[in-house]
Amino acid sequence: MADIRVPKISGFEGYETLLSNVSRLLQQARQSVGRAVNAAMTATYWQIGRRIVEQEQQGSDRASYGEDLVARRAKDLTARFGPRVLADERVSDAAVLPGLSRESPDAV
Repeated sequence: MADIRVPKISGFEGYETLLSNVSRLLQQARQSVGRAVNAAMTATYWQIGRRIVEQEQQGSDRASYGEDLVARRAKDLTARFGPRVLADERVSDAAVLPGLSRESPDAV
């Protein structure tokens, strides 16, 4: 195997500039990914809320069978997707549903 020689950092002109540029690229990529994930999750949770209101609650403030539905849905979704997907669906339902717009989150 050939011996690969790496220049000493003290002798590598422009190392700090290169390191700074690469670090900035990584930070920008992380921020872009974070924004994309946040946008996708916002749209997903809006769609979840919309389905709850339209299909289970039929436009009323609560489904007729109340908290049992929330607990069952949380248990079933946790079994399928893990505990972090809907960490506390009751908080999510309470926060999202009362102000749910009929418009898509992209239109708001």
